[in-house]
Amino acid sequence: MRIALIRRALALLAGVGGLLIGQARVATAADGALDLADTSAAAAACAAMAHTDAAVGSLVSLGTPTLDLSDPPAAEAPPADAPKKDGRLQPGESFFKGWKSQVEGGLTGSAGNSETLNLRFGLTSKRVATDMETTFGIGYLYATDSGDKTKSRGQTDIRNDWLLGDTPWSIFAIGKAEYDEFQDWDWRVSAYGGVGYKVIRTERVTWNLRAGAGIAREFGGQRNDIVPEGLLGWDFNWKINDRASFFNTFDFYPSLKDLSEYRFNTKAGIEVVIDPDMGLSLKAGVEDKYQSSPGPGKKRNDIEYFLTLAFSF
Repeated sequence: MRIALIRRALALLAGVGGLLIGQARVATAADGALDLADTSAAAAACAAMAHTDAAVGSLVSLGTPTLDLSDPPAAEAPPADAPKKDGRLQPGESFFKGWKSQVEGGLTGSAGNSETLNLRFGLTSKRVATDMETTFGIGYLYATDSGDKTKSRGQTDIRNDWLLGDTPWSIFAIGKAEYDEFQDWDWRVSAYGGVGYKVIRTERVTWNLRAGAGIAREFGGQRNDIVPEGLLGWDFNWKINDRASFFNTFDFYPSLKDLSEYRFNTKAGIEVVIDPDMGLSLKAGVEDKYQSSPGPGKKRNDIEYFLTLAFSF
């Protein structure tokens, strides 16, 4: 359609030009007779029309590109809530979206001269966004020896870290509830707040420090009052290779009422991926819960070794 329009326009311009030349020469003729030059001009106009028509036709036959003056299509804008390249969620997205979880369990026992049973279960979930990170965990440990219960301990906790932009600093809040039948108390609840700092944050190694303060209260024991406590701790992770990684956590709780009393929890181990497609891995390590004043007839250290099978989803 555009080639045909261009051909007609050029032919029309050539014809008009020839007629104008002819009229000018006729006006200069003395007696108004037809000048031979007019005939020549008309012939030239016709030749120009034929030449233009042939030129345009040749351009069409050669497939010469034409100028497209239409507006180019607008680039498709990315959605406003598109995640960053590192996969973190954007602010404002549903809190129930983006959770990555891992459930683990282990069972050991013996029979014969001694009968023992050890059961361990745990669930951890983590959500990472550009403005905050949330971690939730729950665990339970049960053990018997010759049919008598020797351990029954459970714990649940939740922590939220509000990230301060692109800086390594953050603000955190932690809530925790613990249950233990073989301590001087039955239940202990605590809450803490403070600041965090990412010392190392590479693809293979992360080391996050935290410092703050809070309160703790025990139920079912000799002391049921609220105790103010400090908090110093860290989370360390080292990805040894594509299959194996080392992890370590440490939390120190000094009493702010009596500095001679304190407690700490620490855990360290290795996780080896068995089947990455199914999310199966094997975890082995040690965990220690220490109290400077455990109560009458209780030991300060409560050490546990564990070997569990974990499933990530």
